[in-house]
Amino acid sequence: MIDPEALLRSLFDAAVQAATPANCMTNWMPARPAGEPVVIGAGKAAAAMAREVEHQWGPPLRGTVVVPPGHEAPCDHIDVIIAPHPVPDERSVSASSRLLAEVSGLSTSDHVLCLLSGGGSSLLTLPLPGVTLRDKQAITRRLLRSGAAIHEINCVRKKLSAIKGGKLALKCAPAEVVTLIISDVSGNDPAVVASGPTVVDTTSIDDALTVLERYGIKIGTGLVAAMRAGNETVAARIETDVRILATSDDALQAAAKAATERGVTPCLLGDIADDARNLAAEHAALALDIVAGTGPVAPPCVILSGGETTVTVSGDGRGGRNGEYALALAIALDGHPRISALACDTDGIDGGGDNAGCYVLPDTLQIATPARTRRRRAAAGQRQLPVVCRHRQAAGDRPDPDQCERLQGDPGPLGRPPATYPATARLFRNSATRRSAHRSNIVALTGVVRGMTMQDLPHRYSVAASARTGENVVLSSAGLEDLETAGPPEFGGPGDVWSPETLLVGSVADCFILSFRAIARAAKLDWESLRCDVVGTLDKIDRVTQFTRFDLEAELAVPAGTNEDKALRLMEKAEHYCLVTNSLKGETHFAATVRVTG
Repeated sequence: MIDPEALLRSLFDAAVQAATPANCMTNWMPARPAGEPVVIGAGKAAAAMAREVEHQWGPPLRGTVVVPPGHEAPCDHIDVIIAPHPVPDERSVSASSRLLAEVSGLSTSDHVLCLLSGGGSSLLTLPLPGVTLRDKQAITRRLLRSGAAIHEINCVRKKLSAIKGGKLALKCAPAEVVTLIISDVSGNDPAVVASGPTVVDTTSIDDALTVLERYGIKIGTGLVAAMRAGNETVAARIETDVRILATSDDALQAAAKAATERGVTPCLLGDIADDARNLAAEHAALALDIVAGTGPVAPPCVILSGGETTVTVSGDGRGGRNGEYALALAIALDGHPRISALACDTDGIDGGGDNAGCYVLPDTLQIATPARTRRRRAAAGQRQLPVVCRHRQAAGDRPDPDQCERLQGDPGPLGRPPATYPATARLFRNSATRRSAHRSNIVALTGVVRGMTMQDLPHRYSVAASARTGENVVLSSAGLEDLETAGPPEFGGPGDVWSPETLLVGSVADCFILSFRAIARAAKLDWESLRCDVVGTLDKIDRVTQFTRFDLEAELAVPAGTNEDKALRLMEKAEHYCLVTNSLKGETHFAATVRVTG
């Protein structure tokens, strides 16, 4: 019998462990340069990375790294400075000035190693001339509460900064600079992690102004002029060696491997950048489909995803993407007895709280205080959903000082309120994760522990074939009509009945459509029709005749107003999870189109 809570925790631990500095830096560390290299850095993993540099290189070396509270690691030769996160203050400015002092006056014979990870953007704060710290604080707060994506927030941060967007690399010149990155962003763009202080910035001032306008954040003409003056000639003067050590996918693959070793089928959704409540709705629908026997995988299984979701904070809330996701998921699942989940930041901090995330268990909604859960209405059509959860302390975790947190506000995409809380489901704390923090991605683990109508794997499908001399082959299976088959014309067959070759190719097309149907249902995508044409290529390799390639062309018809990009992503996901193509040796090539009708 699987213990869902223990399983989810073990998978999360495997995800974190895969991308700790001790495990991911060895293969990417440059050879130790001569002399006394300078080590600088910022982010939640910067101190742990610096400690690993000291371990691998040894003295002499010097430098400074900046981390948020709770992310310190003991270093002998590299100074560790603490600065606030996610909103900067004077300590952030002082720390950034200290980093610039470390790299001032270097020569061509000097070497700089820059260590970056999630959280570096707020830790490295040095306003441009004409921009005040108060300006940066106000804009950062509004962006963090607006629901803006991390690449949008960092685009603005870079244009207000004298250290981000490649400007730190300029201060290091003419020394050689190598940047090691543990990525916390979808797509792993090095210019986005910590706002790319040593990486060429390809965004423009107009891009930053567009982001501000999109979220209704107005700034004065003086700030615009300061941004333009401070970002004129940066990109053309930067040359650095940038290496990405670990990504969200590394963590997800490690969790998937751990699940497989425990006899649980992983369903990897990859990095997802979406509103936390939308994502919770999609995951809940997918999990319920799996339980009902119409999903892309069979239980026992676990749905794995990463990436930074967004949260729009209202009222006096502190945010927290995992808390938002977890509560929305709990509401959508409505206490389903066979589904449990864990949503956690691998860096140990969810939003402005001091917890890493939340468990969602079948009794999560049941333990809400009844008197408060009845207060679900507010005036003028507003709704209020207070949720009170009794915190059950996990082994080794600190007690939760706030047993009651409230969620209230306008109905969101689920008809549920947006985030005004740090976490309302059972809080998950992980101090060890903080000490080895490496990214601020959400790793959502929705474990379907038992299916209600679907049998556990392995499944076995029995088919019998029989034939008389000179007659077609007859396939039969219990409960199905018999099917006549013969060889294809290429092998001397009649060509007017199904052959083993056409049945195999047909199963590829059939499985794709069935997979898409389940995934589209989970994602609540409206669609009208789907056609999949498949060409299978039979060839001989090393004197063995086999299918070497399958070319799939799929056309999806959707009603007007459908998100076409989302439809394409779901088609690609269906092809990725098709169990038939995953069982074949031949290469699969997939082309998808979306046609809007009406």
